[in-house]
Amino acid sequence: MSTYRVVELPVRDIEFSEDLQNFKRNSDPKTGVVPGERLSGEYERLGTAPIVVWLRRDGSMVIITGRHRLDLARRMGEKTIPAQIVHERDGFTLADALI
Repeated sequence: MSTYRVVELPVRDIEFSEDLQNFKRNSDPKTGVVPGERLSGEYERLGTAPIVVWLRRDGSMVIITGRHRLDLARRMGEKTIPAQIVHERDGFTLADALI
């Protein structure tokens, strides 16, 4: 079993991919956020799970899980967000991301 360390990623560099749409019903096709389910309040780092990002071969960083947390972090002006990264170069595929 692999372990993935948590790193701080710039929120501005994390993208949403149409290939990897949110499975939740009525999610926004551009952000993956479900209207009416947006997180509110302050973004708290303590006790908040990291998001998971897929680092593609082309260098793009695509969000896999944590769209609502990323949305809140962006709205609160956070510059970075705790994340775990999976790498396409290591064989992580779109099929893996969709699971």
